[in-house]
Amino acid sequence: DKNGLIDYLIEERFVDEDRFVRTYVQSKFNLKKWGKIKIKSHLRNKRIPNSKIESGLSLIDDVEYRKVIFSLGQKKWDSLEKEELVQRKVKTLRFLACRNFMRLTFFGPQWNEPHIIASLISFFSFTTP
Repeated sequence: DKNGLIDYLIEERFVDEDRFVRTYVQSKFNLKKWGKIKIKSHLRNKRIPNSKIESGLSLIDDVEYRKVIFSLGQKKWDSLEKEELVQRKVKTLRFLACRNFMRLTFFGPQWNEPHIIASLISFFSFTTP
């Protein structure tokens, strides 16, 4: 009986949404370097409840998250050394937006973690010389 088998798998925790979310969040962040926005979006597409998504995202260490953002941003920034300053800024921010660490809007970048933008601005020397 199919329903009995499914119930058994759930009961024995072979099929466990919490474990799936934890594994998904950790693998997408650690291996693919996805941002929280992208991870959240993909989990929503899989119809995972918001509470479980938030619980899974809370497993990402804030310090490690910032390190990944800065590392990816620095690599992109360095790769654009021949570009003009404004283009470097735009391309680096766009790159981070594509990784879903932030959203670009008409009004500029919007961050999940607003405190990060101030650090990024000084870190990448986003000020005009």
